[in-house]
Amino acid sequence: MGKILAYVILIVVVVRIFKKYILPLLPTFTQQLFSYTLDAEMKVLAMDAVTRAKEEYRIQLTYDRSCVADLERKILNDLHNNHLIETLSVEQLASESQLWGAYLGEVLRRIRPGVWREKSKGTEHRAMPFTYGVRGEVFPCDWVLRRIKHGEKFNLAAAVEDFVSHRDDPNYRGMDEQQ
Repeated sequence: MGKILAYVILIVVVVRIFKKYILPLLPTFTQQLFSYTLDAEMKVLAMDAVTRAKEEYRIQLTYDRSCVADLERKILNDLHNNHLIETLSVEQLASESQLWGAYLGEVLRRIRPGVWREKSKGTEHRAMPFTYGVRGEVFPCDWVLRRIKHGEKFNLAAAVEDFVSHRDDPNYRGMDEQQ
C-alpha cells in the first residue's frame, strides 16, 4: 500500500511540474522546431556566407554596405573567373547566388528593414525577393547571379547605392536587368 501511495504522489508531482514548467514551453518550442520561414533561412545563409568569406577568402564581411566591394572584388570575381574557365552547373550557380545573395540581402536589411519572400508580388516568374515597405522589392540573389555570370558588367556596389537612393520609392525594383 505504501508503494502505491508513493507512486501516486510521484505521478501527481511530475504532472504538476510538467503542467507548470514544461507545457507552457511546448507551443514555442514546437513552433520553432517545425516552422520554416524563408526569412530565417536567408539569415542563416548570410551567416554561413560570412563564415565562408572568412575561412576561404580571408575576408571579414560585416553587413556594412562598404563590404559589398570586397565581396565583389575578391569572392564574386573569383566565381566569375571560375565560371569562365569551366562553366558552373545550374546547381552551383543557384547555390552560390543564394548564399552570397542572402548576405547581400542582409546588408540591404540594415539599410531598409524588410523580409524575404518566396515569390515576387510584382512579377510571377521571379523568386526570393527581399521586400520592404508596402510594395518595394529587390532581388539580391538575381543580382549576385548576374554578377557571377557577367562579371563587372553588373556592379553590386552600384546596385546597393542605387537601392540606398531609392529606398523610399515603393515601386523600386532594383537596377535594370540590362545593367
